[in-house]
Amino acid sequence: MSDEPLHGCRSIDLEGRTVVPGFHDAHCHTSWYGTSLAGIPLRSVASVDDVLSLVRAAADRTPRGRWVIGSGLSPMGAGRALPTLAELDRIAPEHPVWLIASSGHASVVNSRVLELLNRRELEKFEALPTDAHGGLSGLLEEHAHACVLEQAQPYSGDDIVNAIGRAHRNYVAEGITAVQEAGVGAGLVGYGEAEAGAYQRARETGDLLVRTTLMPSFAALHPLRQDRGGQEAMGIDLGMRSGFGDEWLRLGPVKFFTDGSILAGTAELNGGYPNGAFADREGLYDRNEVSRRILGAHRAGWQIAVHAQGDAAIDFVLDCFEEAQQSSPRGDVRHRIEHCSVTSEQAVERMARLGVVPSPQGRFVGVVGEGLRDLLDDDQLRRTYRMRSYLDRGLTVAGSSDRPCTEGDPLRGIHDMVNRRTDRGTAFGDHEGVTAQQALRAYAHGSAYAAHMDGWVGTLEPGMAADFAVLSHDPTAVDSHRIREIDVTATAVAGRFVYDPSGEMV
Repeated sequence: MSDEPLHGCRSIDLEGRTVVPGFHDAHCHTSWYGTSLAGIPLRSVASVDDVLSLVRAAADRTPRGRWVIGSGLSPMGAGRALPTLAELDRIAPEHPVWLIASSGHASVVNSRVLELLNRRELEKFEALPTDAHGGLSGLLEEHAHACVLEQAQPYSGDDIVNAIGRAHRNYVAEGITAVQEAGVGAGLVGYGEAEAGAYQRARETGDLLVRTTLMPSFAALHPLRQDRGGQEAMGIDLGMRSGFGDEWLRLGPVKFFTDGSILAGTAELNGGYPNGAFADREGLYDRNEVSRRILGAHRAGWQIAVHAQGDAAIDFVLDCFEEAQQSSPRGDVRHRIEHCSVTSEQAVERMARLGVVPSPQGRFVGVVGEGLRDLLDDDQLRRTYRMRSYLDRGLTVAGSSDRPCTEGDPLRGIHDMVNRRTDRGTAFGDHEGVTAQQALRAYAHGSAYAAHMDGWVGTLEPGMAADFAVLSHDPTAVDSHRIREIDVTATAVAGRFVYDPSGEMV
């Protein structure tokens, strides 16, 4: 290679700032996040009264009969309580009110929403929770919550394009250059059958600012007629699968669910919850059906990403992956477990043997850790939100946020991966802490590896895409408790600055 400088290159003096590979969020929900930015922000509310005040104000400025939607609702942030159906009816009787929980697995609604739903269909899934007086509380969980999402759809193509644009403008301000949209089309986090088309439109309109990998929902799969020795294969129309697309917009893994949320009591735990909590809960998904569809997707050539939070669910997913490889061996598949929240030692060893990629969320330690201390016993807590254990077994860990279930700022996630403290300052699994360098690698190379993109993004070296973030300080050199205070001063994707608030990179 010639030592002469390349034509068209220019040098910029960053005056001591630090350049890192662009952050890559391996599990987020862009359509949901972007849509929530146009609704009522509930993440930081301090009480139920504050929630009701925000809903009343939104109803006052919303035409009669139109939906009033809020996101980020959490009993931990609202005085450990939730608004009730009766309270929402009183302040917004003429609007369907839908307040989505921060977990994405539940919501609170008023009577106008229930009038739009099939009550008999809802009760097929689970008994609707009641309040102290025997009336409906308005809380809907898992499948019942998903019924509301279906009723609120379809979102228009313009709505989704605008949501993508809002989200991506925030992404680049945080140094994010690539994301993986975890579940498009249907299910708990899907935004309709035309969602992938909206991403294509966003690219055409210039709203798609970062590289985007779409994970189709398992609900989009159907049996494919192809010669596979008589074994059923599952796919989408035209036989497209993981990897279809280009460096800006492509198909990634197909997204499955096996359980729910630990905080909601719908995660599947070996031995259940301590003190018999949620003992009457049944499994959310038919394991025989999930197993059949995972095997079919594997046979059709898909990479597979499965939501599994409890250790029982994780063990089941590993059984499915092992059976899939035994029946239809494939090389370098990189099947994934999303969240991978409570993991046994045996499961970690199996993940290493099978080459499974864990996709945990570092920010969960800060946001959710305090609530889990009230739900899980000491042994379960010791095995929750692992990081170091995965690295010690040679696994590649993907960095991700699950935004908008939590804040999505990568530096906040990296901060929690390193410091292992809840937002109240309580230690949470110090033994699973990693170094700043390891956390940075997870949020760049690890996420790229999880999507088979590590051949062109994830590191800063010759031949790789020029995706990078400029930081005010070096995360590996500052005191670890100051990582979350670091600023992103510029972001470039494919060598073009998409975030440059000072204008100095022009």
